[in-house]
Amino acid sequence: MSVIKNVTLAILICACSFSITGAADSPKVELKYTPGEVTITNIKYDGHTRDYRFYVPKGFDKEKKHPLILVLHGFSQPIQSLVQWYSSAHAEADKDSTIMVYPVSTGSILKGNLTWNAKYGTLSPNTVDDIGFLCCLMDLFIQNMNCDPDRVYMTGISMGGAMTYTMSCHVPERLAAVAPVIMQMGRGLIGEYPNAKPLPILIITGSKDPLVPESGISKSVLSVSSMVDTLHYWKNRNKITGLATVTDLPDLCKEFTGGVESPSRIQQYVWESPEGNEVIWLHVINGGHWLPRYREGKPLDPMWGIRLGTWNCDYDGAIAIYKFLLSHKRK
Repeated sequence: MSVIKNVTLAILICACSFSITGAADSPKVELKYTPGEVTITNIKYDGHTRDYRFYVPKGFDKEKKHPLILVLHGFSQPIQSLVQWYSSAHAEADKDSTIMVYPVSTGSILKGNLTWNAKYGTLSPNTVDDIGFLCCLMDLFIQNMNCDPDRVYMTGISMGGAMTYTMSCHVPERLAAVAPVIMQMGRGLIGEYPNAKPLPILIITGSKDPLVPESGISKSVLSVSSMVDTLHYWKNRNKITGLATVTDLPDLCKEFTGGVESPSRIQQYVWESPEGNEVIWLHVINGGHWLPRYREGKPLDPMWGIRLGTWNCDYDGAIAIYKFLLSHKRK
């Protein structure tokens, strides 16, 4: 796992008055970093000082083009836990010279309102321009770290997954592929963006998720479609008519929840697309509100987070997401 290094940087002014389809003229700045480590810094955007972290791969060469992945945290999720969850992908990033950015939303963990304005209901602070902020970070790394605008990707956990869906609808032309985790599409997005630009997508959900059930959520504070409707939307959006190829992934670990054995396994559904905009669903049978993590056959018993359900340990979800995203280029 990468060492997290605290650095004191001047706050960067990022006015980012971009169009919805193009890149911004963000300022040329000198980002301080150490290859192979996670840097902690911030940026000023739209009147807010926004924290974020970024991983620069070992052997980084600024003269070469680099893929860029934005990884979004869940509702009131400490950013350090998100970095840990995805840290297994850093070794892959070293091989491909990929930069991974971990933005932080507005709000407060202590107040229980650290969340993205994903337009999923009043759970989100609707006055915050998170779409603009995330596009601003894309531009910052494209213009200052030589990231490739044709290889910009996004993944997110829970409410970060909701924000990933939102970005896939609002600015799909800026993304090459997306991977939302333990979250379905917002009901409003399905109705508002039926003909959005096709995008390759990998979705991971748990069949026993106690927070975001696959049947969906119908509340004023959070309006989430079912997994059936989410898959139907993406197959239509990506113009897929064929049936899925279904594969049972190896069941490598016995999971426990609260000290009680709670077996979990993963089924992979793949809907191929002639244009390369496939839809992949990793269905974690008996899985809870977690990103699957492989620990060489050792179970992760979430005693402290038992209300989130069973944590599948058969599969490294972070590496699977990384490899899926990097297999695509913007069309």
